[in-house]
Amino acid sequence: MKRRNYIASLGSGLTLLAGCATGEGSGEGETNSTATETETATDTPTPTPTPEPDPKAVITDAGLIRERGRYTDLARSITGVGLGGEAIVGMEYNLPIKDGAVSAIAQATVYDDAGTQTTQSSMDVDRVVQDESEFISRQGWFAVETDDWTTGTHTIELVINATNYGTTSDPMSVEFDVVKPLGPEDVELELVEKPTTIRVNKEFDLTYNIRNVSDRDSSLVVDTVFIDHQELEGIELERDITGNIPKGGREQFDEADLSFRVAGEFTYQIPELDVEFPFTIKPPK
Repeated sequence: MKRRNYIASLGSGLTLLAGCATGEGSGEGETNSTATETETATDTPTPTPTPEPDPKAVITDAGLIRERGRYTDLARSITGVGLGGEAIVGMEYNLPIKDGAVSAIAQATVYDDAGTQTTQSSMDVDRVVQDESEFISRQGWFAVETDDWTTGTHTIELVINATNYGTTSDPMSVEFDVVKPLGPEDVELELVEKPTTIRVNKEFDLTYNIRNVSDRDSSLVVDTVFIDHQELEGIELERDITGNIPKGGREQFDEADLSFRVAGEFTYQIPELDVEFPFTIKPPK
């Protein structure tokens, strides 16, 4: 029997007994007994304090960026990539610290314009923290190839699990378009830099910019260039001429440590973009 119920029953008994003692006189004599009320003892429940919830990671910013690790682009993130290019989403986030360390799993899930999940990737974040802060700020990125995608709107949903607390951040979504990659009508060649004099068997560098003159953010998706000679058969070189370029923006490319064994007039060509520029190699002194 619970203590409260027991006391209540006992109190009822006391009241009943007192009631019997204050009945009407029996005629044998006057009775001076008086009934007294007995208070029933009760427990006052102690409020249970509400525990503070465990902290969770917070994604503070996210967006499509031009290059891996180029977080400054979050302030002016692009809105689309060219089909076959690389969709790179950057994010800034805060992780809760526990016992001098952070431990988390960041996850990115990609959905197409029909809401169908197309791919998912994750990365571990583990670090020892020296100070007494409650949170630590971090940056990270996910890169996803779009070769097998279709054009249209896609969404990358980001979420972070703080495994040291067993909590999950609120998700943050980044929406972007997959569009036609940049072609000859979308680009211009700018600022070609090359040595004033180039000699046979001497290494040299070439630098040039390609500007996006289209009306959309998109990507260069080129893997070969061609170097032609006025008299000899030209050569094809495997090159990574790729990058996400916002409309009106430009990307710089470099050819380093080129060297040729013959003199003459050469042409550097990117056939897929209909871009080319000449350079001359002179005989040895």
